[in-house]
Amino acid sequence: INPTPAAPSVEVTQPTCTVATGCINIISPTDPAIVYNTSGCGLLPGTYPIHYTDLNGCQSADTNVTINPQPTVPPRPIITGPSNICAFIGTATPVCYTITNYDANNLYTIIVPSGVSVISGPDANGVFCLSFQNATIPFANSRIRAFATNICGNSPIGGKLVIATRPGTPGVITASGVVDCN
Repeated sequence: INPTPAAPSVEVTQPTCTVATGCINIISPTDPAIVYNTSGCGLLPGTYPIHYTDLNGCQSADTNVTINPQPTVPPRPIITGPSNICAFIGTATPVCYTITNYDANNLYTIIVPSGVSVISGPDANGVFCLSFQNATIPFANSRIRAFATNICGNSPIGGKLVIATRPGTPGVITASGVVDCN
């Protein structure tokens, strides 16, 4: 009885931003008489158990190889959080927002209006906090914007409209002329 041949040694080329498939190249053993079950390029994402049949007709142990999905440009960030920031202008109170489709594999750039500063984040949950301490009223309607970057490029810019409106002056209250004290 022949022993089970050793698992093959392979080299994997993953999909790129411009090529949707991967490659599995055999490193060893490389005897031309050995037949492999899978190798080459044009392989779709998935897991491939790579093995060969040696000259004695024995099948080797598997080397499991994963071809990853093709990387893509990140999606437009979706920002949620407070819209009316009037109560926070000129204060040290942080105002936090969330990128709801945050992916830790991307790098995020937060763009804020004049007088606003980023004080933290985004954290592992996509939360980032801003300070409106140096902003002033009237605060022109503006957007908090963000974009994501990875090896494939920049996402479209996502935004959240922020406004600073104070309550209006109440109108004149007039009595109807009837007084009811009951």
